[in-house]
Amino acid sequence: MHSKTIRFDNIVVAIANGGNQVGKQLALDLASRGASVVIQDDKKHTADALVDEIRRASGSATACLCPARDGHRVVEEAISAFGAIHVLINNMTIDPCAGKKFAEISDQEWDIFTEEHIYGTYKSSRAAWPYFKKQKLGRIINLVPTTALSGHPTHAVSPVVEFGMIGFTETLAKEGRKNNILCNLIMAPSTFAPEVLMGTVALAGLLSHPSSHTSNALFEADRSSISRLSWERSKPHGLKTDSNLSVSAVLQTWPNVGDFENSDTHPDGPWDAMELLEKSKQLPANAQGENTDFKAKVAVVTGAGNGLGQQYALLLARMGAKVVVNDLADPQKTVNMIQAAGGQAIADRHSVEEGDKIIQTALDAYGGIHILINNAGILRDKSFQAMTDDMWRIIQAVHLRGTYKTARAAWPHFVRQRYGRIVNTTSVSGIYGNFGQSNYATAKCGTIGLSCVLAREGLEHNIRVNTIGPSAGTQLTRTVMPEEMVQALKPDYVAPFTLALLSDQLPGPSTNGLYEIGSGFIAVDRLRRAALETIPSRQTISAESLKASVQWSRLNSADITASQTSSNGTLLPAPLSARKDETIKYQYSTKDVILYNLGVGAQATDSQWVFEGSRSFEALPTFGVIPYYDPSVATMMADMLPNFSMKRLLHGEQYLEIRKFPVPVSGNLITYPAVSEIVDKGKAAVVVTTFRTVDSSTGEDVFYNEQTIFVNGSGGFGGSRTSRDRGPATAPNKVPSRAPDAVKTEKVSERAAALYRLSGDLNPLHIDPDTAKGGGFDKPILHGLCSFGISAKHLYTTYGPFRNIKARFSSVTLPGQTLKTSMWKEGRAVIFTTSIVETGQVVLSAAAVELLGGTARM
Repeated sequence: MHSKTIRFDNIVVAIANGGNQVGKQLALDLASRGASVVIQDDKKHTADALVDEIRRASGSATACLCPARDGHRVVEEAISAFGAIHVLINNMTIDPCAGKKFAEISDQEWDIFTEEHIYGTYKSSRAAWPYFKKQKLGRIINLVPTTALSGHPTHAVSPVVEFGMIGFTETLAKEGRKNNILCNLIMAPSTFAPEVLMGTVALAGLLSHPSSHTSNALFEADRSSISRLSWERSKPHGLKTDSNLSVSAVLQTWPNVGDFENSDTHPDGPWDAMELLEKSKQLPANAQGENTDFKAKVAVVTGAGNGLGQQYALLLARMGAKVVVNDLADPQKTVNMIQAAGGQAIADRHSVEEGDKIIQTALDAYGGIHILINNAGILRDKSFQAMTDDMWRIIQAVHLRGTYKTARAAWPHFVRQRYGRIVNTTSVSGIYGNFGQSNYATAKCGTIGLSCVLAREGLEHNIRVNTIGPSAGTQLTRTVMPEEMVQALKPDYVAPFTLALLSDQLPGPSTNGLYEIGSGFIAVDRLRRAALETIPSRQTISAESLKASVQWSRLNSADITASQTSSNGTLLPAPLSARKDETIKYQYSTKDVILYNLGVGAQATDSQWVFEGSRSFEALPTFGVIPYYDPSVATMMADMLPNFSMKRLLHGEQYLEIRKFPVPVSGNLITYPAVSEIVDKGKAAVVVTTFRTVDSSTGEDVFYNEQTIFVNGSGGFGGSRTSRDRGPATAPNKVPSRAPDAVKTEKVSERAAALYRLSGDLNPLHIDPDTAKGGGFDKPILHGLCSFGISAKHLYTTYGPFRNIKARFSSVTLPGQTLKTSMWKEGRAVIFTTSIVETGQVVLSAAAVELLGGTARM
């Protein structure tokens, strides 16, 4: 075991929600390094058991028994028991609402969850802040679940907390820096075994140490990797700011929105609005596109008494919508303006916390609801040191809970009519954090998480949800901006872009987007993985080994823009045309062929497959899946999909063509990969990647592969819902009703998974028991392409050479199980299925080969 040279002697650490698995592992590690640990939990037996375990190991710990919403008490306990506090870890990795959709969440569940995590984290941090500031030393680590990032429909509240904590973390980092108060966020697993949490524990240890200088950083950690995330802004797309800046003009140029290829912007604050406004004035006249309107639509706009909301309401009415003008102060002024221009509108004075009453106004007046713009807002700015509970609560109530309440009230109507459009409002303060706005940034960034949930759940019901961060001079911003800036940021320069997001003519991707808008410009924001540290299988990782690793300097750097490895376009994928194809080079010899043949079950007596001196020595046809393998190919998908994660990849189907006979047993090959199709399945994306492999010296085709990958959590971007017919690569290959024409069985060697991986794919899932358990398997599983190769060997020895082979991966095989390949010859094709004899479970389905020359070897 590595010696623990990173010590926390005389350091007091308080862990909110310290009783769950994440909190426990953090407490044990930090206590073993000399820290005095306070463990907050509302379950006495859980907290006491952990304290006893630490004390038995000669550590120092005490329990704080209280609910998480009373976060200040964990700080009070630290001061009472140990006389100080230096590190605060807010552990929010528990999701009591997991498994529930937005439509199933009650107001009570929403309130309890946000109170426990958002308010509780504010209370603990606020209580610790004066001590941190006085001693010029403080470390805050906010832990949220990794599941939240995807905005999965069955995690309906945790994304709200996670994104809210991003804004909170960014703001505290900016406020605390001058007093050596550093604040970071880690997205961590919540329910896995201790070994899965090693990366989280090591990372938290490094970031919370007094010697750390890292602040305002967002990390994601699991068993196999640690990555750092940053915001990325697309190239701003502008239109001329004059009377011709219309919704149709915006829609006309919409394909130019979201250009990440020509942008290297990783901002931590707003753009230069004045500079963009000057650029806008120099642009050519706006070309007008097809006429668009909102006739027969009923729209609700909150906060529409003046400013942005008023502009939205006026423009919607001008374009034919019936508008409910909501404002707590004076909605009638806007209504009068609309009616004077010949439009239809009605006033509503309810608070957004009474969202159901606002929506009911629309139903009573106009009989329906189609469009909702959540725009209402207030400011209560104070430094975190001066923030009061009342200031905190009212901002969360109006901005976050108010957005939830109106959306929740409109939702069943949207679902019933299979139509709904929502635009929620965040701000650049929410996205990037801002000094003196911890309450506002938390609520506004939490709104992004809520939009993420709504967009994904609404996709199947034709409900589109987007979020905007407007830069506009309004009554709200007039209190914090000079008048010159307010005039430069007219709401008129925002409203056409916002309404374009509500138009049925908006091209896809058209939901789950985050847009910065202002000064006649629009840009897309997304979170992006910007640096990655891979944790080798079976390697024990600690704070010491992480700090000593080559990649830590990249992860720890303030300038991480140059080291991007993969993206997490949580809110909008990059344009599909942005990725340039790369080549994969592969040099191989007879040794590699023999290794592959052995990997798919060749025996020592099969001289034609294992002895290079045999006159009949050959490569089995499915060797063709080996030359194209390159783990970097996954970044092609990463650059194109929202919420991309290697952990959510499922290999769905494989199609292989053998284009050179016999297959060369040695050579130099080049493969040209390309993403040929992305299908939006709602909750998932289906990505078809093609691989054309050629002889590097002659250019002659050798193999062609199509790989179909299911990426869970990456759908919902507005793409095509159906895949095109690709001939034999998509053939259904239905099994005939008669008995099989041939059957072959083969017991898979216990060493097969370990042996096959040596041909290229070193995924630890096929060798490491811990990784397999983390994936839900009792032991390492057989690579799907190994089962594919074994089945192909059965077909080859039964019917002879084939031109192509296609199969769907239906389940996994474990080493030691017996595979049975059942075959039906149908003309030139042989349809087959592969199943496990011991369980009857089908492994390969929808499968077939096309025989070479149409003759069979019987």
